[in-house]
Amino acid sequence: MPQTSDDTDTGDAPIAANRRVLILRALRIGGLIAFLVALLLACLWWDGFPVPQGHVIQFLLFGAPLPLLWLLGFWKGASKVWGVCLVVIDAVPLVAFQVYRWWLFHSQSSISVTLFLVLALLALGLGLFIVADLLLRALRDQLDISRRDPTNPARFRPLRDTNATSRRRGRLRRLALVAGAVVVLVAPVFLAPALTGPVSTTATAPAGDLPARPTTIGSEVTWRQDVRGLIEVTAGAAGPILLTKDGVTALNPGDGTVLWSYRRPGATYPTARSSHGNDDIHYVSHMVASPTGRHVALRILGPRELWERHPTTHADHDSSINAMTVVIDTLTGQVTGEHPSNDFWRLQLSDAAVLDGATAYSLQDGHKLWSFVEEKYGYTGYSGPAGHRCFIAKFERDQNEDRIASARVTLTSDNEERGVSEESRIALSDFGPVLVNGWAVQYENPIPADDKGESLRTDEGREAHAVSLDSLLGHGHSEEEPVALGRITDVHHGVSRRSGVIRTSESVFDPATRKVTPVSQYPSLAGATTGIDATIREGKQSGALVIRPGDGSAGLTIPIEPGSVSFPLEDEKPVPLNSSENPIFLNVPGITLVALDPDREISSRGRKGDYTHTHRLYGVAGGSA
Repeated sequence: MPQTSDDTDTGDAPIAANRRVLILRALRIGGLIAFLVALLLACLWWDGFPVPQGHVIQFLLFGAPLPLLWLLGFWKGASKVWGVCLVVIDAVPLVAFQVYRWWLFHSQSSISVTLFLVLALLALGLGLFIVADLLLRALRDQLDISRRDPTNPARFRPLRDTNATSRRRGRLRRLALVAGAVVVLVAPVFLAPALTGPVSTTATAPAGDLPARPTTIGSEVTWRQDVRGLIEVTAGAAGPILLTKDGVTALNPGDGTVLWSYRRPGATYPTARSSHGNDDIHYVSHMVASPTGRHVALRILGPRELWERHPTTHADHDSSINAMTVVIDTLTGQVTGEHPSNDFWRLQLSDAAVLDGATAYSLQDGHKLWSFVEEKYGYTGYSGPAGHRCFIAKFERDQNEDRIASARVTLTSDNEERGVSEESRIALSDFGPVLVNGWAVQYENPIPADDKGESLRTDEGREAHAVSLDSLLGHGHSEEEPVALGRITDVHHGVSRRSGVIRTSESVFDPATRKVTPVSQYPSLAGATTGIDATIREGKQSGALVIRPGDGSAGLTIPIEPGSVSFPLEDEKPVPLNSSENPIFLNVPGITLVALDPDREISSRGRKGDYTHTHRLYGVAGGSA
């Protein structure tokens, strides 16, 4: 009678050829290797998005019995089978709970906390090692084999086999079994984040000169498209960058086609904040661009559990992590950095680094550059574009009754040298410093004070000039000399941010050309009247999107089809460009962008910040004055 495959598992077969023994020994070694790999990954990934301390403590409490149960197996007379049952009862729920926490955090925030998967692998590898080892010891006791016997199945050294051919075949089989076990155990730790992570497409950086911002308003719409779930639009280095509820998209300014995209469904994007004290907080934008627009940084809120544990109103320590900062190259769409953060911390970008809270990271590869050592610089402050080669470490405002006129700023280099310049003054708007392409406004004379040293209110205006932040720190070039702006009373934050030039109460300063133009003579967006102009056509209420430049040039008119918007048009009228208006008017490289929300009167933001409206985007090509 021929021998069947099951004969190798009978008690008469040699231990070295017993299939059950081979599998258990492979699982034991595979579990041990997986445990060691998990330890290594835990050390490498510990600085990633953190696991709450309470979860780590719970893992240690429930994981501590595992090695104790293994040590009890050495006790003579102890039941190995009962030990196996107890290990399974402890390890399986522990592994399942870590995987569940990883899935829960990801489903709430789109952030993959890989440390949870590493902890699951740690428990699984250790549990598998202990179970396989205890079963091998139980088999040894059942067969009454001595511990020192070369055929002892529980020994860690290879089992004795007198046949040289079978020894070679056995080594290959053992190696294959161990390698297979390790791959099956470790692979999910890498596959799960990869399969559930962001989906992105990249592009090749354009050759030649990048498009410039239009300095005049075109008269015709070049392209139009509808975008669902629009949250914000900002200017990249080569065109508009759109943030929607699904992620970030860059458009070709020439025809509106998609250049690259970064999709992250389920993410929540908080607004970066400028904090000038606990009671003085301004919401800046969801995306913060570098001075040249080459990079943008945005934050993604972590799971809701972290929002509750670390209230953002007092988040000023490294343990207060409730978000993740993502940095994207606007020319290629490549993600150049990700690191843990908090949505209350300041977020500034120079041309080479991002200052997130108290730590600077490289924009090229995301590695940590330096952190503030002195506590006086803290974690909060100005958020937005900074100088080309410097950050605003701290500023103290000069209070002029209810108006903010200027502030004393402390600048710091964005590189590791971190030279500091104290007592430089720059002008402020109601929303904080106004910085465009690394330039700000300075008043030439200090604010007058009364006998008590308090600032006096003045509405007469003050002489001012535009100045490069880098030059205040001593990093400026010879051509970055201050440029006189004349007498002004205010600097407009929203208009400057949307137009890409510095708009004061009296003039417009373009940092790209160093040219100052009176508002009444400026042919582009910064000096324009914008909005919806309500009209009556053929007895019916109608309207149009309009941009009317301050110099009296033709500007732009985009008719609104009757019945295509949900709000009444009779009360609409064009107003000077400001930061809170709807629709959106934005000057970006290559085009002037107009975005209209036809359903703006209908609430679209639920408790999760769910943006569901479809915006109409119009690209208007301009030219040079």
